[in-house]
Amino acid sequence: IGVQEYIFIWERIIMKSNYFTVNETAVYFNISKSLVRKMIRECKVKFYRVGRKILIKLEDFEAAMVPVETTEKYLSDLY
Repeated sequence: IGVQEYIFIWERIIMKSNYFTVNETAVYFNISKSLVRKMIRECKVKFYRVGRKILIKLEDFEAAMVPVETTEKYLSDLY
């Protein structure tokens, strides 16, 4: 198997699974890429490295997300 065939096989495996790159994860959850990288850096998210790619399972990322209260309720308590 040549390098090109090997890369093609890995890309097919990844596309069939639910592994996303940092950019794809950020777009999917509508958050910034820097937040995704920060969560990886702080080891809050389980990630997988394939060569230079960092891959994240959506289930792992959803498990690491923490719900945040909206500011509407907080502001209404202040005023």
